[in-house]
Amino acid sequence: MKRTLKNSWEYLTEIATSDEGMTIRNASIFHSFNPNGLVNKLPTWEDFECPETGLTNYSALVYTKTSNYYAKEIVKDGSRRCSKIMHKIHLEGLNEDIVAAWKHIKKFNLKGAA
Repeated sequence: MKRTLKNSWEYLTEIATSDEGMTIRNASIFHSFNPNGLVNKLPTWEDFECPETGLTNYSALVYTKTSNYYAKEIVKDGSRRCSKIMHKIHLEGLNEDIVAAWKHIKKFNLKGAA
């Protein structure tokens, strides 16, 4: 593959604002490492902390960047043969988890809701 700006690590991880027109491998890198990618929209462990007790809510085990199933699968999509359909399923699943995580944080008035 010819090295161009659109295929460079810097472009994928810092400059790009969407995955439009990218290969599955490049889209995987974009969503995993770019601030505009989906993985960075997931809450952090600290967002699930209860302000009154200082304890972390159980849902952090499902919804954080390091433990979310779909986030892990998107990272893997770039390093294995992955169909467009499976990649799309992983992206949709991650989108749903992002929405559910932030709803959960707001519902229980956790630290990330502030």
